[in-house]
Amino acid sequence: MASESLKVVGETHCKAWLQQAFEPENESLPCTKFLMDVKATVRRCLLQQPIDFNEDMSLFLEDDNWSVDENEDTVEPLANNPFDLANAISQTLSRLQVPSHAHQDMIDTIILPEAFKAAREHCGAPKVLRIAVRVDVYVAEKNYMEEGFGGTDVLEVEDDGSDQPAFVPASRAFIEKLEKARVELSTMCSICMEDIVVGSEANRMPCSHFYHEGCIVEWLQKSRFCPLCRYSLPADHD
Repeated sequence: MASESLKVVGETHCKAWLQQAFEPENESLPCTKFLMDVKATVRRCLLQQPIDFNEDMSLFLEDDNWSVDENEDTVEPLANNPFDLANAISQTLSRLQVPSHAHQDMIDTIILPEAFKAAREHCGAPKVLRIAVRVDVYVAEKNYMEEGFGGTDVLEVEDDGSDQPAFVPASRAFIEKLEKARVELSTMCSICMEDIVVGSEANRMPCSHFYHEGCIVEWLQKSRFCPLCRYSLPADHD
């Protein structure tokens, strides 16, 4: 598991791209699945004393001040359930020693632009989509950060101490008032990856993306963000 004594320094770097689409031999797939090969480079600060970020940044980034660990792991093929994918990616990043508070931005980079796009491009016969993921982060001990350096918090973790992403649901009032509109152009619900029938009614988000009612209601009960564009909806605690 990722050490919770570590904190990310500055920005994280994460790239994801489609490597391969294939149909398994002697296996019938009920739906498209995702297989992810994840490689993480974690650079750990070796400095014992804080330095002034503004005045000594070049010194801080010298190679001798960092130990470098490169590790690889695989997310086994999973169906396109964003929450299952997010949890599996988070667990994999933890095994690769990436601090949990940095997981959500990486999950967004992996799932939203690449996986959904790949699923649309290969939405014929179900396939396994092999996604390559590369992560590069700088980390330092929390006590070092607290003494004089800044970091980036991008995610609250669950209170139970797990490394699972802490999803925040949309407000109940907003979910109950979701707009319904008639679909005039062929489109796909990016949650279930099924077509929305032209001429039928579907839920339209404020960002104009359409979803099946059952799909988007279940999604918003767990996450306040549009699955496609990350448009942020109000939450009950706002």
